[in-house]
Amino acid sequence: EITNPIPHAGISLINTSLLRAEESTRGSTKVVQTNGETFINCDGGVGHLGTFGDTGKAQITPGKWHRVVISIKCANSSTGGDNEDTDEKNTKGELRTWIDSKPCCVLRSDEIQKNGRFELDPTNFYLFSSNDHNMMPGNVLL
Repeated sequence: EITNPIPHAGISLINTSLLRAEESTRGSTKVVQTNGETFINCDGGVGHLGTFGDTGKAQITPGKWHRVVISIKCANSSTGGDNEDTDEKNTKGELRTWIDSKPCCVLRSDEIQKNGRFELDPTNFYLFSSNDHNMMPGNVLL
């Protein structure tokens, strides 16, 4: 249960790594802090990368208990070959969310890869954790 209004920045639900390596197009790598992999946005939707579902059908409402389910299916990393038979289903991973058993978000992205930021690892799994303190407002009951 979230006891206060959802902040404009949203609320971080899960974070799989507080730091991650990010490669540039020029081949250099830098370490960046992360805000999380799944969020509650200010409208009550649950998702990521700008996709939070239809909040008219499924929504987190402050002051009420909700059951949130998050499912992540990571795709195999792209080999970068010239195989034109590779379709979107094989190269893009999928994040799905449900609120109170109602479908919320379906997100397909090439960022959802095995050995990537969305892959769950029990040694790096943080609930309600973010680099941005605004996304960790407190007053969340489990």
